[in-house]
Amino acid sequence: MVQAGVLRQCPVCDGYEAQGKRIAVIGALPGTAGEALFLRSYSGDVTVVTLGAQLSVENTTREQLSGWSIPVVETPVTAVDAGVGHGVTVRFEGGGETSFDMAYSAMGVDVRLPEVAGLTVTSDGRVVTGEGQETSIRGLFAAGDSVTGLNQIGVAMAQGEVAAVAIHNRLRVAEGLAAY
Repeated sequence: MVQAGVLRQCPVCDGYEAQGKRIAVIGALPGTAGEALFLRSYSGDVTVVTLGAQLSVENTTREQLSGWSIPVVETPVTAVDAGVGHGVTVRFEGGGETSFDMAYSAMGVDVRLPEVAGLTVTSDGRVVTGEGQETSIRGLFAAGDSVTGLNQIGVAMAQGEVAAVAIHNRLRVAEGLAAY
């Protein structure tokens, strides 16, 4: 799917290329529904494909998807065929199939480090950071997708830079030097 150019990762970055296209949003997490709803502003033909899992959202979110005419297909997938010029065809258990022009991966991640380390997290599992991107554990810093809902490379880079400066300054002070 990647080589065929039909698997996308970021609707914020390239959603405009999806205008009027048949779009599959692949995943079963709450973020999957949010991504499908976001993409609906670009196309009237958006479908959530959960790969056989139950979409993990509240009934109100299911109603919202339905209200925007976004079907949720929770049937197991038996095959995916993708190729340059013909998009993506998803074959489902039981013999059905649906074709799309492109697919967005919205499968998410299941990070356990925050709870294992005892970090303070938000209700959606994001690591809480303070000044300099420092977590609730002194000397442990976090940046990027683990700390904000805006999963963008530029945001992660900027947060990493903020953390690097904070770490550098702390080391300078520990050495008896002035911080920048």
